[in-house]
Amino acid sequence: MTNQSVLKVKKIIHMGEPHFEVLGWSSVLKKDQLPIEYTREGPFFYEAETSPGHGNQPFLRLCSMGDIIVGMKIPKDQFGKIIRYLKGCGDRLTKINRKVKEIQPKWNGQEMDISI
Repeated sequence: MTNQSVLKVKKIIHMGEPHFEVLGWSSVLKKDQLPIEYTREGPFFYEAETSPGHGNQPFLRLCSMGDIIVGMKIPKDQFGKIIRYLKGCGDRLTKINRKVKEIQPKWNGQEMDISI
């Protein structure tokens, strides 16, 4: 079984509308832990390092949907789109990881002599 990423949220009413407040996340990989094929083009997401633009705290980088930070309030209708996007990213990563798993035994660690 693989570690599945988890987004922790709380349902709130913000400015009279239903929102989800981001409380945190777990089991989200950083960019350098992911296959290059995954981060080369979207859709993808990963946990990014801190930056002054995000209050010096870690954030989730979503390829085409912006960033998510702790404390962010996301409208209910937009939240559904984000969750579908994240699940699509997870499905894409699973396919890439399966391909890597097939190639790895045939490629990784094989020593060769190449005439030059």
